[in-house]
Amino acid sequence: MSHVRTTFRGCQDWEDFGYPLSTSSDEACKLYDAALSQMVGWYEDPNFGGLMTTIDKMLEADPEFVMGHIMAVSIKLVGTVFIAPDDPIREEVTKLEQLMSNKTVTDIEKKHLEAIKKLLDTDLIGALFVWDAIIHWNHFDILAIRHAFFGCFYCGSYAKGRDVLSRIVNEWDPSMPLYGYFLGEYAFLSQETFLFERAERDGLRALEMNKHDIFATHAISHVYEMQGRVEEGLKLVEGTENDWNACDRLACHLYWHNSLYYVEKGSYEEALGIFDNELVKRYKASKSIGQMVDCSSLLYRLELENVSVGDRWQDVFEIVNGGIDSHLNLYTDPHLLMTCLGAKDTAAVNTFMDTFRDSVSNGHGRSKGVSERILLPLCEALQAHDEGDHGKVVDLTYPLRHELVNVGGSNAQRDIFDLLLIDSALKSDRKEHKNFGRHLLVERKAFKENSPMTDRMMERLLVSHVN
Repeated sequence: MSHVRTTFRGCQDWEDFGYPLSTSSDEACKLYDAALSQMVGWYEDPNFGGLMTTIDKMLEADPEFVMGHIMAVSIKLVGTVFIAPDDPIREEVTKLEQLMSNKTVTDIEKKHLEAIKKLLDTDLIGALFVWDAIIHWNHFDILAIRHAFFGCFYCGSYAKGRDVLSRIVNEWDPSMPLYGYFLGEYAFLSQETFLFERAERDGLRALEMNKHDIFATHAISHVYEMQGRVEEGLKLVEGTENDWNACDRLACHLYWHNSLYYVEKGSYEEALGIFDNELVKRYKASKSIGQMVDCSSLLYRLELENVSVGDRWQDVFEIVNGGIDSHLNLYTDPHLLMTCLGAKDTAAVNTFMDTFRDSVSNGHGRSKGVSERILLPLCEALQAHDEGDHGKVVDLTYPLRHELVNVGGSNAQRDIFDLLLIDSALKSDRKEHKNFGRHLLVERKAFKENSPMTDRMMERLLVSHVN
């Protein structure tokens, strides 16, 4: 694997970098660096047994390594919106607090603990402000940068994330370890805030430094998707496939992007081929909730295009069935429901909806507000669409369309909810809904002029008027 790092920073190296770590173990420091590299590079380094094994080895090298424990705990908490009272993570946080109370720790380590306690209380916005403060103190804290990035992803605060990195981008230097990965994250945040030219430039710069940087490739693929540059997207993703497909932690998602270009073109067999050969196989191997999202999102888009997906929903549902009542993440919940609906499992749909309503009632803070105001109506709309009640779908989702960013996910990922609304607006038997549909298509065409998918939907609208 030529893309993995082979040299890592020990105690003195971190000190010289301006980021002293509270351990005297060179091995722990180097393993911390190796874990960071895998986190931001989206790969599993076989030399260390993968990311989680690297973290285990790091804590074996120094069981009292504060930043090591901070990494181990925080990586489990970012993005989680509900933590049960008896969840083992609570005991881990208590032990971390006890460890830190008996040691001399840095101010930054104390702030990281503060962010963890915010996450434990499912206060993601509060944690974001703490990470912002950490990055203000030390521009090179890649763990805080990484967590802030994901925090922004999960609550849709992309402008905040972009601005945080804009403040420090000129402090970073291409000679610094992990600089290219930093630039790739900056490129992604830029394109999420519609700075496409900047995003493409920075993403290409990152790829010049490391052609195996899957996240830089991913950021550029978002630019091409959002601008309707389908052939360029296919050339990028397929032409560099051997450079990035070993990055197991994100490769499935980039194959999803690959499939979207084919859905846009109307080349459905190619999209289904990617599902069969890559997406579902990788999901079965990893059972990752993120890869469930990739699978369900593609199948749902294809069905909105009136494409028969056969029994493929069953392949996804069989894996996720045991976890449909977990409700750990705002963005993944609608995709869990899509899987239940796609599999035609009425009992699972009812279980999902009942437990989801319970989780909303028992929630608190931002996640409760977003779930009540946005996510519950969205899930009810998905159920109504499955039942053919398209008028209800429009009534539920049209008022939400500019608030959906709050559930997290990227613009490209959340586009599925716009497609849901358009599909139901065109199918509704109410004249005002068809007018909504026409207006939505005009908006879509204005933003993404080169879109064969939009052209096909406009043709369907025209046919319905003629009929």
